[in-house]
Amino acid sequence: CNLQDLVARDPGAAHGLFGDLLAKEAVTCDEVGSGVIPADPVERAAREATGRLCNRLAAAAEEVVSMVCGIPQVIKK
Repeated sequence: CNLQDLVARDPGAAHGLFGDLLAKEAVTCDEVGSGVIPADPVERAAREATGRLCNRLAAAAEEVVSMVCGIPQVIKK
């Protein structure tokens, strides 16, 4: 399951996922910050919570890689 799917289940509980996700070897997340801002308040909250959680995880991670069309770009190593 991807990060954005976990957060979408309960955006208010996203902060509680941090410790468990940080202990994993790898975490994946689809790009959720591009495009039209959702009109639905729950979808907006999920998108915001996903972005904030990704930022926290990236700051604490040893390595961060962005993958687009199968091409990896190392953001942090």
